[in-house]
Amino acid sequence: MYAERIREAARRFAEIVRAAAIALINLIARLFGKAGQLISGGSPAPGTQMGTSEQAHALEAQRDAARRQVVMERRALARRDLDADLQKSLRTEATRAWLWIKESLEAGETQPFPSRMCLRARNWLIGLDYEELIALHKAGRDAIAAHLCGELLEGIPAVAPLPPARVHYPPRPSATIGLPPRPVDEVRSAFTHA
Repeated sequence: MYAERIREAARRFAEIVRAAAIALINLIARLFGKAGQLISGGSPAPGTQMGTSEQAHALEAQRDAARRQVVMERRALARRDLDADLQKSLRTEATRAWLWIKESLEAGETQPFPSRMCLRARNWLIGLDYEELIALHKAGRDAIAAHLCGELLEGIPAVAPLPPARVHYPPRPSATIGLPPRPVDEVRSAFTHA
């Protein structure tokens, strides 16, 4: 696919160079009369002789078309590079968001945002409630990246600054399920008086 793009660009470039060479030869022919005609391959074909102003306009039109073609090709290449960079950036932000969500859910409290997370994602994530965080975590990084692009997940607000939400995380299960925690002094005395 990349080789095809290069071949296509080379073909277009060759067409532009050919058009420029023909224009240059025609210019020489116009400037030097008979000597120019000899250089350009003899006299013009019957019925193709144009006045100098018509020829100049035609030549200028060819040049403009060639310039526009080059500009369009450069823009297309820049767009492809931008699309690739944008996709990479979105995947990175989605990964950062997913990891932040995962850490917050595991800790049972909202964690500080990573320093490299973009402000747009921070201002959005801070406004999500517990159920929305769970849904995003389950959806995964690719779904978060799609949501960041505008392909909204059901039940999740669009990516925009949201007012900070008070997230109510469920209580974490303790290691001693069903037993009340022991006072610290009692635990210390168990280790000091053996």
